[in-house]
Amino acid sequence: MNSPANAPVIPNPNSSMRRFLKIVNLRPDEAERTLLMFLFYCATSIGAVWLEYSSSTLFLEEYGAENLTWIYIATAFVVTAFGVFYSWLQRLFPLRWVMLGISLLLALPLPIAWLGLIQPKTFAYTAAIFGIRLWVEGIYVLGNINNDIAANQLFNIREIKRAFPLISTGIIVAEILGGFSYPFLVSWVGAANMTLATGAMLFIGSSVLFYLSLRYSQAFPNSVYSTSDDVDNKDGSGNTLQGNILKYVWLLFGFFIAAQVLFFMIDFQYQSQLEFHLQTEAAIGSFLGIFGGIMGVFKLILQVFGSSRIIERIGVFFAVLMPPIGIVITGALAMFSPFGLLTGFVILKFFDELSQSRRLQSRVYTLVLSSRAALPTRLIRLEPL
Repeated sequence: MNSPANAPVIPNPNSSMRRFLKIVNLRPDEAERTLLMFLFYCATSIGAVWLEYSSSTLFLEEYGAENLTWIYIATAFVVTAFGVFYSWLQRLFPLRWVMLGISLLLALPLPIAWLGLIQPKTFAYTAAIFGIRLWVEGIYVLGNINNDIAANQLFNIREIKRAFPLISTGIIVAEILGGFSYPFLVSWVGAANMTLATGAMLFIGSSVLFYLSLRYSQAFPNSVYSTSDDVDNKDGSGNTLQGNILKYVWLLFGFFIAAQVLFFMIDFQYQSQLEFHLQTEAAIGSFLGIFGGIMGVFKLILQVFGSSRIIERIGVFFAVLMPPIGIVITGALAMFSPFGLLTGFVILKFFDELSQSRRLQSRVYTLVLSSRAALPTRLIRLEPL
């Protein structure tokens, strides 16, 4: 995409805003788009963080950590279905309405779930807990897809290299704000009512996205996606490009499956230790919030000062290999932690969260999207799997 023509320009070259944009490596005409995308991603992610902590707390209390394996299995099917559903919608409706519809859809089931959560010791209560635990992954996946596609539509390949690192910090800032605020909010309204708070944040994110689609309407086509866009170049270099990209996609696909399996194994042990040692809903919720906020601070520091320098020094390939190697080493040390299994798995979870592949996946995925106009819909089907 080319830069939207109506992007505002900051006239005074010596203004403090100009100096700030130079520090963060943005051009004046990119500032408003980047800020709006950041606000959309941050608001949506704060809601997801709140729902993740409240659903984890309620699930451990109602089902126990031993039943987390059912969540992991169900998540694989639900998230895959969401990805296929998003791709299917693009063939029926214009991209703008698909993005706005999905953004609102993420919030719609939450009031219904809340009605179940206020009826303890009923089937509706247990079903609502299981449902919102699954819905968290749906919010993360569909929210990331919406964020990536919106960024791809608003920025061209040169702009997105500057803007997307800033946009992607939205989820890290959300982890800081959502994590540190969660213990206070949950002590005030309770874990069940945090479902409504999540819905409110998702609605705010949808409102920002709606304003963004109006403000830069030329960036979001009103035409429906056609499969002919995928086959408009079948000769010469087009076939070679398609073959290379498909090989690249399947290699990434295998890598992220292995990374997700490793994440599930660590998460299972981590939550089992939380359930065993903390036991009460208030203690687990407070720990998850504070731990998530601290993690967010470290992630932000790494994002701003470390990630780009690491990639420049050792390259993308070795940067991708660092997290699984580090997790294996940390995991071995955690088993022999002199402070007990809880501390060992907290340390392991800390390293896993700090270096997990979700952030890398999102950044690689967006850069791939920006490389060719025909690729987004094809890769959307693979990214959530």
